[in-house]
Amino acid sequence: MLGLSVLPGAVIDTPRLAAAPISLECRFHSVTPFGDTGAEFFVGEVVMFHIRDGLLQDGKIDTALLRPICRIGGPNYASLGPIVTKRDIQQTPKSIIKPEAA
Repeated sequence: MLGLSVLPGAVIDTPRLAAAPISLECRFHSVTPFGDTGAEFFVGEVVMFHIRDGLLQDGKIDTALLRPICRIGGPNYASLGPIVTKRDIQQTPKSIIKPEAA
């Protein structure tokens, strides 16, 4: 229809865009409508990731190589800009609140 190259999904029958550096195959779970505006929240289960060769470094996506863009509202888009790495910060211990026994 649009002339975009596609590849078959590995798990889901729906094809994916061949040029996308990262794509996900998802299985539909549910949809929740919100208010009277027609807005809906879709939930799916990710069953497969496809990551372009060279983007995965030590088990993480190399964001500088990915060069992502984002839609920030209306017709406006932005790029990531400079990447700044900060030293790790010490986190406080996590506590788990257990439900009271019935």
